[in-house]
Amino acid sequence: MSFTDARAAIETLFSGAFTETPIAWQDTAFVPPVEAPWVDFAITFLGAVQITMGPAGGQTWRTEGRVEVLLHSPQGIGIKGLSTLQDAVGDIFRGYSTATPGGAWLLFLGPTPTPARRAGGWYEGGVICRFYYDEVR
Repeated sequence: MSFTDARAAIETLFSGAFTETPIAWQDTAFVPPVEAPWVDFAITFLGAVQITMGPAGGQTWRTEGRVEVLLHSPQGIGIKGLSTLQDAVGDIFRGYSTATPGGAWLLFLGPTPTPARRAGGWYEGGVICRFYYDEVR
């Protein structure tokens, strides 16, 4: 599984399950709503390690990463609305796993909400969802 394949699988999962607000993707122009919640979606790959020995074509590699979803909620909706969105994001990724092309497995660990903070007329808070996938190369 390439970084491109992993990104596509994760973005497809999120876009198909999260319908609560507009999503700002890393590679797409986006104009935020003026008075409605929205999310900023990012994937960070943290590195790979070889976890089994063997000849080329028989080595298992584990790639780790995280999805970072920054939620923006107008003060009129407030922290409770932001917390509801954090729950919705966490529910998508919590313990999610799937087989992927090439025999890899994509697995998400438990989500971690980040504290809500005021930012202008908005509350901002996030959810960090760690993941990894294994592949034989």
